[in-house]
Amino acid sequence: MRCNLTEAEQKASLEVPFRCTGEEQEFIERCFIGYLFFEHEADENGRLGVTTECTRCGRKVWWTEREWKRFKQENNAKAKSNLLCPDCGCGVTLYPRGRLRNGNSLDEYRQVVLLRTIGGALRAVALSVWKHHGRWESDDAESCTKAAYYFAQGKCQKWQRRWAWSEKERQFTPQLVPQKTMTEPFAECNSWMCQRSGYYAIHGVDQIAESPLRYCAAEQFFELDGDDPRENTKGLLTYLGLWTRYPRIEQLAKAGCKKIIDDAIQGNMNSRALNWRAKTMPAFFGVDKPTAKRLLAGGIGQKELEALELVRHGGVTPEEALTICGRIGDKGERRRCDAALRAVGESVLVLARYLEKHQHKNARLWLDYIDAAKKLKYDLARRDVAFPKDLCGAHDAAIAAIRYEENAAARKAYEKRYKKLKKKYSFSAMGLCIVVPEDDRQIINEGKTLRHCVGGYAERHMSGAATILFLRKEKTPHRSYITIEMCGKQGNDIWQIHGYRNEQKAGKKLASPQERHGAFIDLWLAWLKNGSKRDKSGRPVLPVKGEKTA
Repeated sequence: MRCNLTEAEQKASLEVPFRCTGEEQEFIERCFIGYLFFEHEADENGRLGVTTECTRCGRKVWWTEREWKRFKQENNAKAKSNLLCPDCGCGVTLYPRGRLRNGNSLDEYRQVVLLRTIGGALRAVALSVWKHHGRWESDDAESCTKAAYYFAQGKCQKWQRRWAWSEKERQFTPQLVPQKTMTEPFAECNSWMCQRSGYYAIHGVDQIAESPLRYCAAEQFFELDGDDPRENTKGLLTYLGLWTRYPRIEQLAKAGCKKIIDDAIQGNMNSRALNWRAKTMPAFFGVDKPTAKRLLAGGIGQKELEALELVRHGGVTPEEALTICGRIGDKGERRRCDAALRAVGESVLVLARYLEKHQHKNARLWLDYIDAAKKLKYDLARRDVAFPKDLCGAHDAAIAAIRYEENAAARKAYEKRYKKLKKKYSFSAMGLCIVVPEDDRQIINEGKTLRHCVGGYAERHMSGAATILFLRKEKTPHRSYITIEMCGKQGNDIWQIHGYRNEQKAGKKLASPQERHGAFIDLWLAWLKNGSKRDKSGRPVLPVKGEKTA
């Protein structure tokens, strides 16, 4: 929302001084934590005791050790506990002064807004206030003006504190610079100094009722009850600025349309769904009077706003729009639906009714099905294909078909690698043999049969990222027995080798494959490192004893 004071009006407004009154100063002090500092020290006569100082009333008191002990017992007090100051009766936190030695200090930061009616307009000043409690003193609150505001009927303006060049002083100085848009005074941050990011304590809420903004319903919307409202103030000043330009905010606040107002405070006016220039509430929503009453009574959330947008720009009735948004409420999801429906040749309303009829909460399953159907080149022009009676079954079947095709492509690409692996690793001796898996399904079945995790290596083996081999008995080469994973630069070393359940049975450790078939494994590895030599018939040529391997 844009600020709209003229330069002359801005100058006249800033000429009116805004100085803190005594009441406002007291309010600022109450925003801070009150401390009762204490320190063990002797008096002028050398008697040991305790000196206390209250940050609320500023009074220093010296206690004897006996008096201090009695005071602590009566108040059940210890360091950092809450109690009442014995002099002024204000709530304070007991804090040892000794903890502020060696440069330590207690620093507090507060965000405060002061409201006041001046010259027929509501003025606001946003202050950053801080306190420093050092070793020897408790400083008074210091402050600087962060922003200033002006609110009147149809008029609003914000000034932000900026460092600007001063021709008079010939240097950069902090100045209140007029802003083009109405925003909150304090930037949101996660600083440890901030009491609560984006929120501020506000004084002078009663001034709203005495200003031209008396009908803005801000107190009702933000629940500004009590002497020290600070928990619900986030966005208050922006709200006041919105009301000066759009008085309909009052009706929305009283009707409980929190979503619309919160969006407007954040800068989202939902202009595609709402007509802020309309003079009546039905025209504001773009619907008839009974529908507008139902909307206000039932509350307006994101679904209703998207439905109103469809009513204004989609050429559907409010009931049809609510049906669409009830099933396809997310805008991102609706954009996906629009793209899918163009291929199908149907409207979003047809889809929404289809989902409602088959009791699907949203369109995600249908969208996944359509994506799969496109890959499989289904005829989506046919209504029974685009909108199957059993969506879940059709979806699962399409996904299964895609996975089969993808696996088939991977298996075809694996054919060359399979031939190389078979030539290098296939081996038989001593009644045992080394078998190269023909495809990923064999590796998955190997894992299921032997009850270990090799099935998860199937894709890596097919792509060449890993090499999986089977050690089996020559008489039963198709029966799972032992699984091997190779490693090394040449792939001639064993990374891991396991049999059934990784050699675990009923909690007992079984003999390892190396213990059972060590002679065969050593012979095979020696043959590998010797270059996997074969004779003319393709049988492995075993290395001669004592022959050096490559």
